[in-house]
Amino acid sequence: IVSRSPYWICFSNWPQRMYYVKATTIEQTHLTDSGYVTTVTFTDQIGLSRSIGSTGEWGNHVRGFGNNESNIPENYTFSSNQFVVRNLSDVLIDPERRGHPLRIIIDGSSSGKFKLSNETNGTSISREKGFSGRWILDGVNPTLDGKPDLVNTDYGTIALSMGNNRIKLDNFSGKVTFDFPMWWLS
Repeated sequence: IVSRSPYWICFSNWPQRMYYVKATTIEQTHLTDSGYVTTVTFTDQIGLSRSIGSTGEWGNHVRGFGNNESNIPENYTFSSNQFVVRNLSDVLIDPERRGHPLRIIIDGSSSGKFKLSNETNGTSISREKGFSGRWILDGVNPTLDGKPDLVNTDYGTIALSMGNNRIKLDNFSGKVTFDFPMWWLS
């Protein structure tokens, strides 16, 4: 429990969220025959909690009471070139400025001039050369079939605003998956 570095914990009464904390005080409350009982006080390091799982494994590890979701099942895999990605978080998902995890997995092909745009907030990334295979934007780092691909892009990035995000893909056919954890105010 005592550590110089913060760590992630979750509580049994809210198991879908985890908190980035450090233990600040540990107090022994009473002694028993088999040991002692303590009270541990944690200090939240970032003011946000996040889902245990991500949208790539949508279900019990993300969904939970009070986590902003509706009764409508959410979908984070798409096969059209225009769709809406719902960010149920209390904050902007921004891998570039805030370091939030966001993986966009694109399986398919483009004959060139590929562009992925979030029309809601104006973020985008484009690639001049055509490709066929698996192109992944992991935060701010793109790869093509597991090899670095940043040099072939315009160095753009994608962020997800709170709520609905209108996503558009130019010159692409295939499947797109958005994989990210949800973030909430603590």
